[in-house]
Amino acid sequence: MFSNLEQEAKDVCNNICDVVHNASYIINGKDEAIFQIETDLTETLKIKLSSQGFELLQKINNNKSAILQNVPLYESIDAILSENSEIYKKNFEKQLTKQLLGLNNQTENLN
Repeated sequence: MFSNLEQEAKDVCNNICDVVHNASYIINGKDEAIFQIETDLTETLKIKLSSQGFELLQKINNNKSAILQNVPLYESIDAILSENSEIYKKNFEKQLTKQLLGLNNQTENLN
């Protein structure tokens, strides 16, 4: 996501610089002023980009913190699921054993 933001800012910067550079051919005798405007715009966009990038990194770090704080919760959920899995497995084995014993009794009665 950050690289897209960076590329977008670079594209905007290049477009603005192209427009300003083209304008320098139109305005005779103003090359130095145009160059300064180009430089100022480039620097402004770099600052804007770095502040947006910094905000983005802060958001990512904040989310990391939230995720790390919830790790015990995830571990608890995992433990509950594992325990339930074992309980389910034992219940299934009991049910299966009952059914097999029932079938065994029925076959003995048939004999």
